[in-house]
Amino acid sequence: MKILKKILLVPMIAIALGCSNDDSENNCAGPNWLEQVDDEGTAFVLARTNFGIDPTPTTCNNLVTAANALIAALEGVRDCVPANQMALFEADLNLAINDRDTANCSQLN
Repeated sequence: MKILKKILLVPMIAIALGCSNDDSENNCAGPNWLEQVDDEGTAFVLARTNFGIDPTPTTCNNLVTAANALIAALEGVRDCVPANQMALFEADLNLAINDRDTANCSQLN
């Protein structure tokens, strides 16, 4: 159940996060950055689920690819995350990093 709660955090970040009020280089205005994180979060959850059901080299590589995409998306919107949502943001980022770094796809055959 603990893993399920962690998995559900990723797509929830797009709902929970808001934009900052500054006009930094990152475009935090509008829903586009939320959509990017949501799409990448959904892809990560699906890849994670598929790997859990069928741990093969292909599903492992898909998990690593999805984790990398989510990490890049999250890093790209870091400046948009309000301070009161940073803990959730960091939890999602760390989950993706941990999954990527602990995947040992070459050992699956």
